[in-house]
Amino acid sequence: MGTWIGFRGVKAKQFLTRTGLCMEQPILKVEQDDKLIRSMDSIVSASKMTSNKDLLLTAKLYEFLYLLVELYPNRKSIAK
Repeated sequence: MGTWIGFRGVKAKQFLTRTGLCMEQPILKVEQDDKLIRSMDSIVSASKMTSNKDLLLTAKLYEFLYLLVELYPNRKSIAK
């Protein structure tokens, strides 16, 4: 089973270039007990809230992006 996390914004491309995701490799295979899985689960839970969920979702998204960059960095940019 997979989980899709979609987002957009002015810095989306900038953040994603720091990860191992790219047009040629748009999917990551992560371990079931991975921190990234727990982060995605928290985003899905936050999306079901009714009040002020935009604030919580933004915070959860930044945490998710942080983990994505830390756990699955862009190896090409590290080598530079």
